[in-house]
Amino acid sequence: MQYQVHEMNIPRLCSSKPVRTIVFSFDENYAKYFSVILLSLLDHADPDVLYDLVVLYDKLSKRTRTRLGQLVPDGISLRFFNVRECAAAYFGDLASRASSPQWTAAVFYDLLVPFIMPEYERVLYCDSDMVFTADPGELFEMPFEGHPAIAVRDSLKMSAEIAPDNVFIQNQLAFLA
Repeated sequence: MQYQVHEMNIPRLCSSKPVRTIVFSFDENYAKYFSVILLSLLDHADPDVLYDLVVLYDKLSKRTRTRLGQLVPDGISLRFFNVRECAAAYFGDLASRASSPQWTAAVFYDLLVPFIMPEYERVLYCDSDMVFTADPGELFEMPFEGHPAIAVRDSLKMSAEIAPDNVFIQNQLAFLA
């Protein structure tokens, strides 16, 4: 089997301000959650920074993209990229690997970032159902100490360690296993 690289390449934004690129991937079902993280970013964003929000999607209506774009003020860039063909080129049929309504093909799109954003020195990938409680731009200044990536532990797993007797958390973990 010959490996074929897909030609999708997301260009960097140029600005007189520092640019901080944050990548998300979600579908129509998680757009409402993304609006929450977007609004929390607006509450904490450094006005001297251009935040470049890149959304990787395959099933996100034009209406939803327009409505989300209307939430974005100056100083924030919101760009949408349909990665369906690119994902198929790299991963084959992702839809058959999705195991539940919460785990759609969109959960795999973060794996495309190194391939479709090779010009970027650093990006922050965030799930769409998070909330910023501080300026996320500070994460771009963290030292990587020679590591290609840094990550945080999944909160569900952390919750299971904190509350091992919580039946709901244990059931969620069993469902995801």
